[in-house]
Amino acid sequence: MENLEMPELKKSLRKKLIEQRKAEDAEYSKKADDGIFRNITAMPEFISAETIFVFVSVDGEVDTRRLISHAIKNGKRVVVPKCLKFGIMETREIKGEEDLVPGKYDIPEPRPECRNVPKNEIDFAVVPCLACDMSGMRIGYGGGFYDRFLGDRDMICAAVCKSRYIIENIPSEDHDEPVDFIISEKGVYKVAK
Repeated sequence: MENLEMPELKKSLRKKLIEQRKAEDAEYSKKADDGIFRNITAMPEFISAETIFVFVSVDGEVDTRRLISHAIKNGKRVVVPKCLKFGIMETREIKGEEDLVPGKYDIPEPRPECRNVPKNEIDFAVVPCLACDMSGMRIGYGGGFYDRFLGDRDMICAAVCKSRYIIENIPSEDHDEPVDFIISEKGVYKVAK
């Protein structure tokens, strides 16, 4: 695998991770989701955040729907992604799950009338990954949406990742953006900068 070019190496790893996730035990997944929810909602950085950005989970991803409901119930402004075109997204405020409709790539996204929120108003971001490493690098689905979003940011950014998907080394390129925290069911890990 070492002889592959970086894009092919990432593509190969991505395929392997997707297959691994499809075969995941439902009981493990539920326990991991519960632990991640507890860990993230206990973080001082999350508790003090007024505006949070959260991806809307689908197909075996770490469950974020409970986190979205919890944040709204606790008076936080919740912002979720709206895909505009490949690799480009906006951040739109929702008041509840009723503001979500089927979007591009079969991912729920905010209704068109939901207000766009500038990135500089977001305090804390929760982003997805197929896997990540302890240096804060993550591998997603290959669209580059989150790397573009995370560039030039002031917000705190956390990847939610089940512990079995925290691996030794994520192949990365210059445009890949690391996160500040990794949150698994086993704990919260601050990335050393």
